[in-house]
Amino acid sequence: MAQEARAEIAAVIRWYARKAGKKMQVRAFRTEVREILSLLSKHPNMRSPAACGTRCMALRRFPFRIVYHHNSDILRIIALTYHSRRSVYWAGRQ
Repeated sequence: MAQEARAEIAAVIRWYARKAGKKMQVRAFRTEVREILSLLSKHPNMRSPAACGTRCMALRRFPFRIVYHHNSDILRIIALTYHSRRSVYWAGRQ
């Protein structure tokens, strides 16, 4: 997982803990991210290629998507993006 993606996930967790003030939300977010990462590790080609040769998988309960790259046997998580953020600020990440 890209260090930037880890930082984005951690920032969302901190936001839910501080702003939303709901431990249930933090737990649910972490669980959903883990479930999607597990699913992608088993089926990395399940999403169609998108910008910069990446693929995206939306979270079900939260307004985020996981941007990843799959090449051969390597699954690389590039970013966690907010749905309304349309830019490809993460395009330079490997």
